[in-house]
Amino acid sequence: MGNKTLALLLISLFSTPLFSQTTDSKKEFSYTAGYQEYKLTDSSRNYKSGTAKGNPLFFRPLEIDVWYPAQAAPNHTPLEYAYFVSLLERRANSFQDSVKYQGLSKELSLHFAMGNMPSGKAIKTRSFAGITPVKSNFPLIIYFSSMNGMSYENVPLFENLASHGYVVVAISSIGRYPGNMSTKFPDIMEQVADAEFALDFFKDKGIDTTKVGLAGYSYGGIAAIFMALKHPDIRTILSLDGSEKHYYGRDNDEDKDFDELRNSTNWRPSALKSAYAYLESDHKEDESTMDSVYSPSPGGVYKYAQINDAEHEDFSSISTPVLKPGSAYELINQLTLTYFDQTLKASGQSFIDELMAFSKNGRITLRLKTNRHKSGQIILTGSIIAAATGTPLPYASIGIPSGNRGTVSDYNGHFKLNLADTLMEHTVRISALGYQSKTYTVSALITALSGKPEIRLHEQVNALNEVNIIAKKRRTRIVGNTSQSKFFKVGFPFKDLGSEVGIQISFGKKKVQLRSFNFNISEMRMDSCTFRLNIYGLKDGMPAENLLRQNIVKTIGNQPGPYTIDLESNHIVLDGTVFVSLEWIDGKTSSGKGMVFFSAGLLSSSYHRKTTEASWVKFKGLGAAFNLKVMED
Repeated sequence: MGNKTLALLLISLFSTPLFSQTTDSKKEFSYTAGYQEYKLTDSSRNYKSGTAKGNPLFFRPLEIDVWYPAQAAPNHTPLEYAYFVSLLERRANSFQDSVKYQGLSKELSLHFAMGNMPSGKAIKTRSFAGITPVKSNFPLIIYFSSMNGMSYENVPLFENLASHGYVVVAISSIGRYPGNMSTKFPDIMEQVADAEFALDFFKDKGIDTTKVGLAGYSYGGIAAIFMALKHPDIRTILSLDGSEKHYYGRDNDEDKDFDELRNSTNWRPSALKSAYAYLESDHKEDESTMDSVYSPSPGGVYKYAQINDAEHEDFSSISTPVLKPGSAYELINQLTLTYFDQTLKASGQSFIDELMAFSKNGRITLRLKTNRHKSGQIILTGSIIAAATGTPLPYASIGIPSGNRGTVSDYNGHFKLNLADTLMEHTVRISALGYQSKTYTVSALITALSGKPEIRLHEQVNALNEVNIIAKKRRTRIVGNTSQSKFFKVGFPFKDLGSEVGIQISFGKKKVQLRSFNFNISEMRMDSCTFRLNIYGLKDGMPAENLLRQNIVKTIGNQPGPYTIDLESNHIVLDGTVFVSLEWIDGKTSSGKGMVFFSAGLLSSSYHRKTTEASWVKFKGLGAAFNLKVMED
């Protein structure tokens, strides 16, 4: 590892080896979860170029969180979850010196407390700081956090492992200066180097470094594989919905970055001899364009399993820091423990037997590893016009229902749609607000456009009730998410026209008249963009029919801040619960890559679909800051 200077800035509790008390071996699986933080410096790596050697950012800083088996601590108080949340702000400031973050921890802690405990009470963890460790050579698990993540994302998982006889070292996802992680190869290798430094540091701290396992969540899964390839003595890897299984077609820039990873001399999965298991979220193939899917092919024993109905967020505790019985996260905790018990301790139930048991009761699906290759492409072009008048229909939707392939016509009704040539018998739906939709198979649509390249839609006669609320006394109120947070955001990548994000809003039983729709943009990476406001009814908790019959659009420039769409002249009256969204239908960017971030509130949900007609996907934990001003009796 080279010449490294260790700067242990936190209070050193362990003058002897870290785990220094005796224990009865019969209580191997009955430990208390101890916790310790280490601040270290790796003097073999320069962190901020151009700084003097005495600058605290000249060398690579590390802040490592460790959970370990400890004796019972009846007189100690467990840490609050807010403590781990506070590390985010502190480290965001300590790893760079150009921006000062203030209020991030307070806002984040408030959301967690209000959403998870009655009356805003603090959330207690099962982690005890600095308590007496148990003397034994425990196996070591190095955890690689997700993109820009830290240990707060999986505290219950670490506690569970520590209480069953493992030392867990959590490596934050921190890239090159100023610390922001990216999908770039050099940034990911910084996380790998941090883990190597930690492994070297803990070799003489009473840990059995002959029994080392790796776990990685999301992009941490890629870092775990690179680590294992560099250290063949590492016994086992568990990937928690890791990004090493890559779905091409979602984002061109990410695809390029992933190809750079695959083409690097360090990426040799076939040379991987460690045991490897991959636990995957559900519905991934429904969410992406599926140009191709890449899965690594380890040289050793490997297993793939899908957690049914689990989302990517269910592999962490961010949206639910309190472990809930029967949840997907609880199941993932259980499978993680079983896997490491078998591969590091050769004890407990067989991992494959447990997978089979959960497969029989429908909670997981055992899957074969798959690599799918890119197909050929066909390009459809044409215009959408009104049948009665021959005038173009702006912003019409063209796409494959639930297929994540679609687009929106421009202001003049023109459209261009790229499709794989394997989709010839799939259905394409063409629709415009206020008009009857049409459906074709892809092959039939090619034929229809081969003569005169236009599709005519007939006007729809029914429309949303437009009724004014008339009463002696009327009041206005705001419903929805009013957050204007600068820290919590919902990203809106502009890759496909028709990309859409929204939230559910409930009005109650009384009818309300919509006065305005309000949203807050916290970051803008577009020169300009045009959104369409959509309001859907719900079916089985998901967006269904669009209740509007005419386009309501808003074009904005490149400035962040609050925006309002006036709805008074539309006379829209609603009740119950609806789904309100913004859909990207036009925009310009000089950088070639556009994105908009809406302010968001924690512990609610956002819904997103990749393009028009695509399947909606629910994302728990962050709700876009959309709200409506309404008038009611």
